[in-house]
Amino acid sequence: MTSGNPPRFVVAAVLSLSVLSALCPGDEALDITAFSSNAIARDDVADALNEIAALAPEKAAQEVPRLREAVPGLPPAGRNAVNLMVAVALEVSGDTKAALEAYGRLTEPGLTKSFLAAQAEIAAAREAPPAAAYASAPSSPGPAPRDAPSATPAAPAAPRLSENARRAGPDAPTSLAHYRLSRNELEDLAAYDATASFRIKVLEQHDGKARKPGAFYKTLAEEPERPGWFEVSGRWAWDTSRRAALQAIVDTKADRLSFRFFNYLASLSVFPRRYNWLFVLLALTVGTRVATLPLLVRSIRTWLTLKRLQPRIDEIKAAFPFDQQAAGVAILNLYSSEGVKLAPGCALSVLDLAFVIWALVIMGGYSAQMSLDAATLPLIGDVTRFSWLGTIAWAAITCFFAVSAGKNTPGYQTEHIVTGQVILFAIIVAIAWFWQWPIYAFVFWLLLTLTSDVARRTVFAICSLFRG
Repeated sequence: MTSGNPPRFVVAAVLSLSVLSALCPGDEALDITAFSSNAIARDDVADALNEIAALAPEKAAQEVPRLREAVPGLPPAGRNAVNLMVAVALEVSGDTKAALEAYGRLTEPGLTKSFLAAQAEIAAAREAPPAAAYASAPSSPGPAPRDAPSATPAAPAAPRLSENARRAGPDAPTSLAHYRLSRNELEDLAAYDATASFRIKVLEQHDGKARKPGAFYKTLAEEPERPGWFEVSGRWAWDTSRRAALQAIVDTKADRLSFRFFNYLASLSVFPRRYNWLFVLLALTVGTRVATLPLLVRSIRTWLTLKRLQPRIDEIKAAFPFDQQAAGVAILNLYSSEGVKLAPGCALSVLDLAFVIWALVIMGGYSAQMSLDAATLPLIGDVTRFSWLGTIAWAAITCFFAVSAGKNTPGYQTEHIVTGQVILFAIIVAIAWFWQWPIYAFVFWLLLTLTSDVARRTVFAICSLFRG
């Protein structure tokens, strides 16, 4: 080994350390050069927030003082962006109380206070003359001639602030709408307010644990929709408060078997995305009809038997013209001797109602995904909400099919059917309005009614053919 060359293991160790230092930069501060101007891209803010969210709690805590030190040297828009980064860093570090205070400074009252302070600083810096111009001037022995120029400029009484800055003070309005701001400035400040207000509610919810996450985010989704930066499925992005809340609901229910089943059905849809919900309901309708097919066949057989027995029923009624009770007993005895059971027909109606209630309950957890897909229906709009037009249309169509089916049923009177159906549907509509049933439940019910009529006619034709 030559005396001037280091050992090979030393060279290998140095090279390994060099590679590790290149791969792991270590304690590098976040780059905030993108926030050194008032023109800040929204994607840059989202990228910076994602970078902070990916930090370990200890590293996030170390970034807080560095970011705060950089705030005074930034323009107003940059200050707001970095202050939001500070709040997110505090949240990542686990200091919930400090994070709530930091987010509070980004709500509208806090933004207004910061905005007025910045306006006052800018106005004072621009409009106050240099101190050397009127600091100390030599005194003259007597009054200067009228035509002679003044040797010393007169010192102003106070810097003349802008109209916005003049409003600063303890009684200043706390709404940014009271100040002269451009549309872009108002939109940016409103976005920070929306982001901070949303995160404050989320942190307070997590801290208090007063309500279930699904109910909490459903309340947030029902509030007025506002744009801003929101954490959506673990990543910060420019979005709206409603979509962020809906996505949070989806994330909390994504592991449920029913949710995964509906997502699978939606993935098979050949419709546009906003009509995926309709494909899911169609698939459920077909499955329901297949499950109730045995009951439907028995119901049609009962109907054919009643049609065959109708002449004998008329004879019984003629034999007891003034004794309806005796006629009823004789008809029931006839049904018993012929093996007629009216239960299948009633069971079909009960099962349809049960499937509608099941869909209302189970798909209630899927309604957030439907809202994210912009589920809609022509002339009605959002299918996850109650609609008078859709509900009344369902009642009218369903009543029509019920009356049509009753007209062909032996032993039934049309006027009784119409009266009963009108009363029944009036009660259902009132309940739906009171509980604000979403319109997709009535669409499912209508699909069940339509397919039931088609299946009934098909089975009836098949049974008649074999009997013939």
